[in-house]
Amino acid sequence: MHLVNRFFSRVRFEENGCVVWIGARNRYGRIQHGGRGSKLLQVHRLSYDLFNGPVPDDMLVLHKCDNPPCVNPSHLFLGSHQDNADDRERKGRGSKLGRPKTTSEEVL
Repeated sequence: MHLVNRFFSRVRFEENGCVVWIGARNRYGRIQHGGRGSKLLQVHRLSYDLFNGPVPDDMLVLHKCDNPPCVNPSHLFLGSHQDNADDRERKGRGSKLGRPKTTSEEVL
């Protein structure tokens, strides 16, 4: 089955505009492509590539909707690692790694 057909057979259209990947996934959807020695593709990157154009090697595909399994090309945009970190902070999902659980005052 052609990759585009396989792609569309594994999505669900939601009322909020997200097109959610219902195939294999960890945090992000995945799909095998290429037969023997095949590559495992992240479907949000594949969606961007199919509908918006190639993804440069040094760029990430970010989600406007903040929904990792979403593959709606209008919900996706390109960004750098710094753009991704800034977007995460703006949306209140900043990493808690390295952040103290207590303040200095509480310790004292």
